[in-house]
Amino acid sequence: VFLSAENANKMFGRHKRAGFTLIEEILRGNLERECYEEVCVYEEAREVFEHEENTKKFWSGYFEGKQCSSNPCLYNGKCTDTIRSYRCDCPEGYEGKNCEFASNECHPQMTDGCQHYCTPGFQNYKCSCAQGYKLGKDEKSCFPIVPYHCLKKSRFNLHKFTTILFNTTKGEKCLELLEHYTCGRLLSTFATDHWMNTGDKVVTTEELHCLLGNFPWLALLINEDDRGFCSGVILNKYFVLTAAECTQKFGSFRVVVGKGQCKAVDHQTQVHHVTKTHLHLRYSVNSKENDIVLLELNKAITFSKYALPICLPEKDFAEHILIPKTNGTVSGWSLGENETQPFLLISQVSYLGQEPCRAIHNFSLTNRMLCADYHPLTCQFTSGSPLVTEHRGTWFLTGIISSGTTEYNCINGFLFTKISRYIIWILNIMK
Repeated sequence: VFLSAENANKMFGRHKRAGFTLIEEILRGNLERECYEEVCVYEEAREVFEHEENTKKFWSGYFEGKQCSSNPCLYNGKCTDTIRSYRCDCPEGYEGKNCEFASNECHPQMTDGCQHYCTPGFQNYKCSCAQGYKLGKDEKSCFPIVPYHCLKKSRFNLHKFTTILFNTTKGEKCLELLEHYTCGRLLSTFATDHWMNTGDKVVTTEELHCLLGNFPWLALLINEDDRGFCSGVILNKYFVLTAAECTQKFGSFRVVVGKGQCKAVDHQTQVHHVTKTHLHLRYSVNSKENDIVLLELNKAITFSKYALPICLPEKDFAEHILIPKTNGTVSGWSLGENETQPFLLISQVSYLGQEPCRAIHNFSLTNRMLCADYHPLTCQFTSGSPLVTEHRGTWFLTGIISSGTTEYNCINGFLFTKISRYIIWILNIMK
């Protein structure tokens, strides 16, 4: 059947859209005209509904489709479409974006969980904090007991900070409160920010000019001739942790803390005698297993921004949160060519799992050891140099460098004593 052009146009012709006329702007919003005949923007949809909630409800399905159509909420959680996303209202006992976490369990993947430590409970998990911190009102965050203006982790104006710390009433209070230290906080972060942002894997103090205050938990062991031979790490006022082999090198030695390479602040250096060495009972000279020792000092360390302790993590926190983050930072003293003038080394390293670790080292490894990949200055770090990991603004100790067995070759990568396996032993001695 053939139709004339006039009749065909009557049957198949497209009607002009509602807003085709010049008076479109004065007409009331029309959903078909604004959003179905053409693609609209949020403001045009708002003109149609003239109601914010109704607009959002329409827009969430119009712009991004029905986000809830895939049923992302687990355990019968109620799903609500939002703009470009969705929201799950979880049933009692579950939480998380998709209701995937039981409220009474600890999960490393939880981004809104405990800042420090987590303990499973009957109905809900419980958060706790490292020594020197208190739990926040949300019962998840951890805040330094020392006031924020004393231990703020940000770039400091050194002159301004000195004025606040020493020359004002508040400053005197800050100085007094440093006796009640907060572990694992950096009071001077300019140089740290610099080397982290450069992307360099190993940085020496020759490049940074001065790192004093950036690793305040670092200690140096010196012999009777004032020559450095090992590194260590401050745990509290009276105890420094290092490798057991370090105590076998000299009959007597001392511990230096607050040491830097800035001559203007050499007065911050403190030298302490060791009154007792707490060598691990199962330390093996041959296999270097349990290569760990606690040094008890004759007098308390005076804490300042140049000498502060590192935080000791709980075992599960270290092994399920810190080490799986894959990256840590090693800092320590290197003797270099001139044994009387040690200099500071820093290396950002990647943790290796047990299987890759066994593959590159030609000796038996235990679960009390920890490995990291090789870097150019790996072999220059002294034994006892601490491996630390930052988590949500707090630094925790995860390992100390061990020289390993006679089969160990440092060019294959770092070897550490795994601190998480010795937490109970350490705490019992420091009681």
